[in-house]
Amino acid sequence: MAGRERVICPHCGAENPKSIIVTTCHQCRGSLQGAQPAPADGPPPGPASAATPPPPAPAPPLLTPGAGAIVTPPPPPTQSAEAPPPPRPVVMPPAPIAAPARPSRPPVPTVPAPPPPISTGAVAPPEMEELGRQLKRMLREGPGIALVIGIAVTLFLSVVITGDTGRFPSGLVLPVLILAVVCLVRAWVTASTYAVTVDPAPGPLMIGDSLTWGVRIAARREMSLLTATVTVRCQEHAIVSSGKSTAHYRRAIYERRYLLPSRRLAAGEEFQVRPQMDIPPYAIPSCGERSHRIEWTVELEVPTVGFCAGIRERVPLQVTPRVAETGHADDPHVPPGWLAAAPIIEGRPGRITLGGVVGSTGEKLRGIAVVRDGLTVALDVTDGVGSDYGPVIPAGTTRELKLVIEAQEPVHCRGLLVSIGCRIGGKGAADWVPLCREESVYAGDLTPGQPIEAPIRLVVPPTAPVTYTGTYVRFDWLVRVRVDIPIWRDRTVELPFIVTPQAVPP
Repeated sequence: MAGRERVICPHCGAENPKSIIVTTCHQCRGSLQGAQPAPADGPPPGPASAATPPPPAPAPPLLTPGAGAIVTPPPPPTQSAEAPPPPRPVVMPPAPIAAPARPSRPPVPTVPAPPPPISTGAVAPPEMEELGRQLKRMLREGPGIALVIGIAVTLFLSVVITGDTGRFPSGLVLPVLILAVVCLVRAWVTASTYAVTVDPAPGPLMIGDSLTWGVRIAARREMSLLTATVTVRCQEHAIVSSGKSTAHYRRAIYERRYLLPSRRLAAGEEFQVRPQMDIPPYAIPSCGERSHRIEWTVELEVPTVGFCAGIRERVPLQVTPRVAETGHADDPHVPPGWLAAAPIIEGRPGRITLGGVVGSTGEKLRGIAVVRDGLTVALDVTDGVGSDYGPVIPAGTTRELKLVIEAQEPVHCRGLLVSIGCRIGGKGAADWVPLCREESVYAGDLTPGQPIEAPIRLVVPPTAPVTYTGTYVRFDWLVRVRVDIPIWRDRTVELPFIVTPQAVPP
């Protein structure tokens, strides 16, 4: 090691051999970059004396703001050769040297959030609201439909003529633009001529009720109203889906029109169109099933003179299964007048005969008896009204029924199961809506001459659809009796009963 150059660690002052491979101090493991060479007559290698504290670590070059130059501290002083070598102290590892702090940036000034806008309560002018309303209505009616059809025909002809969907014949642009401008001008003229306020739809109605509904017309300029027509309509509506296509079948059950005379309005004058209308006493209540419905609507149409569009509004009605009528003597909830006039059996009124009927067993019943597959099944009502089409049960009531099953031949079976529900059908596939789950009423074989009686407690919901047989919609209430036969086809017998609206004394 004699004669080899040595350098002094700038951190702890220890001497280290100068090397291009070893670049860290063997005492503090600090970097030897920038270390000064040790004097030839310096002390032997080792750490600095404990009496003489090691010089502080040189600070990194600093930029003096006043001088504008980099100032480097001088190297640490060396010990004299005459001083006796100090004892080797125990050197603790130095604390890590913190990196010089970067000069802090000035804080970014924060821009205060703008105050929330102050609501002044201003709304769009009535003319603009009426213009938007007329545009929406015209898109649904004649001019809007004509515009959509015109655009579709234009696109079709562009494909046929040019043979390319990316090209559009210039000769067809002008008719489409003219039609669009005509629609916009008509909507603007209509909005500047009058404003319409439509009454909300009436609440739930009973069969036989009266209702008042209409619109209020405010004329902005002089205008003439032609004969107004208000139509109350009930229709059956069947929805048949097949794959991706859907077909709608509608047929009117009831329709009545109310005519109002024409009238001329001056600028600023208001006029109300609100006729008195009636729901007939033999009406079929509303029913909103998924694919088979009974729909009630009231529609108003007022033509106008001139270029502006006429007034046409429509709202749905909700007719509940309740009728203002005096009930039957045996059951005050059964409406005999409604049964005699409503088209619920094969679409014709007056097909139901109330009272007792004679079943197949010769017993006087207030219900119905069916003979099928070697079984005689009778359904009788113990606390209600019977008919030749089965027991009559009003919606929203509870009745006690008696089910009698008798086999004409021995039948080996596990037992009898009974379920009650409504079969909804007509046009398209029929759906079975159960009123109660299937339950067992008897277990064992059936023997001729031994009738089986099973009491049934039937609760009909107040919103249940009434019995109805139409062209596209049909509601049939049934009691299903299933004979569970092992390893063979089960026998099923269905017995109908009638659900009517509930009679409410007027």
